[in-house]
Amino acid sequence: LTGTMTGVLSMQALLSAVGVGAGGTSLPLAATLSWVLRDGVGQGGGILFAATMKNFDAKAKSANWWGVIIMQLATAIELSTPFFPWLFLPLAGLANVGKNISCIAASATRAAINQSFARNTNLADITAKCASQAIVAST
Repeated sequence: LTGTMTGVLSMQALLSAVGVGAGGTSLPLAATLSWVLRDGVGQGGGILFAATMKNFDAKAKSANWWGVIIMQLATAIELSTPFFPWLFLPLAGLANVGKNISCIAASATRAAINQSFARNTNLADITAKCASQAIVAST
């Protein structure tokens, strides 16, 4: 709870710093609360997905692939929000659910995929190499 409250306050400060709500309006607080609701919907969807999904190990490659596809769809939904500002919260919430599902699918399948590349007892080495490649790819 404390982390969420400080997150709300820091988001409000960031929005204020870039000029959102200049002129004494309550827009930064409203935008921050929308952002918190978006995150809450996404986290709830991710938890529901993790609770209902089974066999990540048996279907590691396909679950990972679907996670990538869902991430791209979520990003497309986020990109559509400027065209439908009155639907910001439902679209952003849906996109965040997709991003959380994608993150869960990727993290749940990572160990099984890395294990398939490992020889003997070098799983930690393979995991480190995969993580460094992900870092390079994200920059």
